[in-house]
Amino acid sequence: MNEPCNMPRATTWTDAAQAAITAIRTEDRATPIYVEGNDYSSADAWAEVNPGLASLSDPANNLIFSAHTYLDRDGSGTHYDWAQEVAAGVTPQIGVQRLSNFVQWLRANHLKGDLGEVGAGNDNPGWLAALDHTLAYAKASNLQVTYWAAGPWWGNYPYSVEPQNGVTAPQMAVLDKYSGDYPTLTVASLSGSADPGATIYLSENQGILATTFANASGNWRYTLKGLCPGVHIIVAGETLPTADGTIAATVFDLASPTRHVASGTANPPS
Repeated sequence: MNEPCNMPRATTWTDAAQAAITAIRTEDRATPIYVEGNDYSSADAWAEVNPGLASLSDPANNLIFSAHTYLDRDGSGTHYDWAQEVAAGVTPQIGVQRLSNFVQWLRANHLKGDLGEVGAGNDNPGWLAALDHTLAYAKASNLQVTYWAAGPWWGNYPYSVEPQNGVTAPQMAVLDKYSGDYPTLTVASLSGSADPGATIYLSENQGILATTFANASGNWRYTLKGLCPGVHIIVAGETLPTADGTIAATVFDLASPTRHVASGTANPPS
């Protein structure tokens, strides 16, 4: 059951979930059962809105509790402008703050957990920093993670990671970091295309690392120096990381003695 809500009583969802578990186990004693929480499966309010859920009985002892959290002001995934979200109180630690309630509940009850939906916008490096912190906390807390959303049906939904006009969504750099899908290199040489003559800002965690310029054809290239060994998410854009605008990101592990090239693309502002 996805995002149960508007229950008539505090324990209605717990009773319904137990009935479903009991029925499923009459047919299947092996498959994991994922149990979402009341109030749209909100991670932030999990312990308060799910009385009795920790006491669900499964004869197979194979329940996984699945919470959701989006990184905008109300966790709804319907706000897209980073500057407005910051003004509303959102910080790069918002996902960690919201997940902590759910993680503490899991630990207190010795249960397994899942982050079944998480999503972030794409107009500012602040979103990527927030997503990075959230996934790092989820990994450290042994939570499985599913990002929302992808697929052509979503069109230009800012939280979607579906490629647009052949360009990879910036959130994919963060997702690649935690899936291990990134190159290993010793020289971080980045390149891309932008508006002809545009200033290109290269940043990490909202901090500017360097600036460069696109040539008359709109192409640019820059080699970052002085980065410490480890995994880096570098954002390129034609706006400062504190301002909203079109961004692109690439991820790499600066560690190997073998030289490779990490490429990113800064797209013209839409």
